[in-house]
Amino acid sequence: MLIPVLGRAGSGKTTFVLERLLQAAKKGRVLLLVPEQFSFEMEKQVYELLSRHGDQQLSLNVEVYSFTRLCHRVFTEWGGMAGEYVPDAARQLLMSLALDQTRDQLSVYSRPAKNTAFVGRMLRQVDEFKNAGVSPDRLQSVCEQLEGDSALAGKTREMALIYTYYQALLQNRFQDEKDSLLNCCRLLEGQGYFRGCTVFIVQSTFPPADNLMELLLMIDAAHRASAHRVIAVMPYFGWA
Repeated sequence: MLIPVLGRAGSGKTTFVLERLLQAAKKGRVLLLVPEQFSFEMEKQVYELLSRHGDQQLSLNVEVYSFTRLCHRVFTEWGGMAGEYVPDAARQLLMSLALDQTRDQLSVYSRPAKNTAFVGRMLRQVDEFKNAGVSPDRLQSVCEQLEGDSALAGKTREMALIYTYYQALLQNRFQDEKDSLLNCCRLLEGQGYFRGCTVFIVQSTFPPADNLMELLLMIDAAHRASAHRVIAVMPYFGWA
């Protein structure tokens, strides 16, 4: 069950979360996910709330994580941490190599691919794909739906090709931080981590797009992993 909680700043969302969290903790396991910048303050408020009720079992039933810390916990317990996170300089080099390896297969981007500025443009484009949860395979499948627009299909096909080569080079040694949450969600689906628990997800829907994607990916993962209830707390029409 998904329960959206919408409201602007100061509308009482935090109070609502803490009250519902206490009720849920009396019945079973609770997981609270919050943005990185709010994790310390929220942990403090949860600790104070549970301490006032003096029941140690309540504290054992509640886990508070930022999205980053949840990924770290999942990767530590079930794997997925092989390779160091890729630095910006290495990303530039890997994209240059991907363009070199695909240059003979490019038509639309054959000339731009020779320009060093195109490396940065493609990295930003790949970041946008990852923010939207679009994999190289997904992008390739979109090409099949664009047969009526040959120009757009050609651009999309070549972007998918470059993206595929870049991702293959990346995964030989490195991890991309933008892949962490998606990989975490895939692991969570098969491990039963959310099974039977109440999951509170607090996330802004304001730009950048990462915020909204983090929210949607985690809602989907919790649902697929058989969470009892998912409560998504977000600003009212934050994207408007």
